[in-house]
Amino acid sequence: MKNTKSDFISAILAIIIILLIILIILVSYLTFNNKDENKMNDEVDVYSVNSSIDTYNTTSISKKDEKEEIVYNKKYNYELDFEGVKFNINSIMPIININNEKIDLINEEIKNYYENTKLNEEMYELNYDKYINDNILSIIVKKVEKRSDNIKNISNVLVYNIDLNNGEILSNRELINKKGTTLDKICLELINTVSKDLKTNYNFDIADKSFLIDNKKTAEDYIKEQIYIEKDNNLGKSMKIYYNDKGKICIYFYVPILNINEKFTYNSFIINI
Repeated sequence: MKNTKSDFISAILAIIIILLIILIILVSYLTFNNKDENKMNDEVDVYSVNSSIDTYNTTSISKKDEKEEIVYNKKYNYELDFEGVKFNINSIMPIININNEKIDLINEEIKNYYENTKLNEEMYELNYDKYINDNILSIIVKKVEKRSDNIKNISNVLVYNIDLNNGEILSNRELINKKGTTLDKICLELINTVSKDLKTNYNFDIADKSFLIDNKKTAEDYIKEQIYIEKDNNLGKSMKIYYNDKGKICIYFYVPILNINEKFTYNSFIINI
């Protein structure tokens, strides 16, 4: 009788142990499967960054869609396979809502910009800024690399400046002239501003001879060369110039930055003129 009772208890314990093992295996499987599912379907949400146009009176502007604002967001979602991991990118694309053939071309260029980023399978956040100052609408579209070190590596910036009085697209020279200054002064101030910014934010002296571009030039030499080549050869045509919400001239410019793998990244600099 004792053996029968002992055998019965042993059998019950064996069943309990087996059930516990099955339970552990099941929980482990579900946990792993859930993590894997999350890994394969990461959501990346991207939205516009800055805007100063919400209070601007647009009643006199001919819009394509009267129900929408002068610049409105269009959802742009796509799946990105990046290094074997699938990401669902939830982004927005700016639509400039002005009834003008030149503006249609800008919207098409922005659309192609987004399409190319998707096709290249690059891990970038797509976002944009929009400002209105002195009846000038400025749109800045950019790709921001997703990095683990919190450094924003911005590349391939698109900048458009539109005169809302007539729908014309303004050149950099016209933007500069409207501020009553010259390209020479802009370039000199850009050099000074870049130098101060890198010293303040990165503790980086652009004149440091221990950090050479292509083992030949200091960052200062390189920056001056690039700025003055642009001034002398292109009259500032290719510079990424715009007005911010305070009406200040801003320039996106490639600069050498320490502590990143890439040599150059776009930074936005406010010109104090």
